[in-house]
Amino acid sequence: MEAIHIFVFCITLILFFIRPKFLRKSNTKNLPPGPNGLPITGNLHQLGPRPHETLSAMAIEFGPLMTLKFGFVTTIVASSAETTKEILHTHDQTFSNRPVPDSVATQPHPEGTLAWVPGDHRWRNRRRICSTQMFTSQRLDLLQHFRHKKVHQLIAHINKYKEFKELVWRIMMDAGKPNVSDYFPMLKRFDLQGVRRHVQVSYKRMHEIFDDLIAKRLKHRETDKTTRHGDFLDVLLDLMQEDGSTAGNS
Repeated sequence: MEAIHIFVFCITLILFFIRPKFLRKSNTKNLPPGPNGLPITGNLHQLGPRPHETLSAMAIEFGPLMTLKFGFVTTIVASSAETTKEILHTHDQTFSNRPVPDSVATQPHPEGTLAWVPGDHRWRNRRRICSTQMFTSQRLDLLQHFRHKKVHQLIAHINKYKEFKELVWRIMMDAGKPNVSDYFPMLKRFDLQGVRRHVQVSYKRMHEIFDDLIAKRLKHRETDKTTRHGDFLDVLLDLMQEDGSTAGNS
């Protein structure tokens, strides 16, 4: 741990001397007001152990829309219903893309996810598939018996699914940790907190489980070409076959 502190201190000194452009204030005339921060770290030191309370107190002083610097990342914080509606509803297309945390980017095929893919044609296509194949009233009614069956299977094999639950929980914990790599992108390669190394183990095991489920389903489809479960996995496999995809099971 002491070595990491020394390393971070040395990196800070190097950046202070060779990267002065990061220390000069950029053109902030169009940015909302916000508290002054320190060189390099910005406002990170002001968040404290309860960031939500700190941000609420800052909003009282600086208004419902304020600017904070987290390392080299400029962040605009909305703290009222009106400003939040402007961002999420009125200007949703402008703000639809978001930076991907380093702990999320380390998973296999992050570009294949729905939650973190950019808001372009890929996201619209996947959203369309979910809307038409998962969440319609007809599809929900059609798969009601299947959901009941899966619930009973889950209860009967609760110990088997315990590992998957723990994997999801560990990934959520790692993805939610404040990570220095997200605020100082040049430090990503060093993985100072070990978040990337830790979460990669969970991602690898989760994808092994997914690959096993997909392999079993493909084998069943080969032996019985007429019977379909009708679930979302069948939908994705059908789409993959229709498109002639060669991207594997990603």
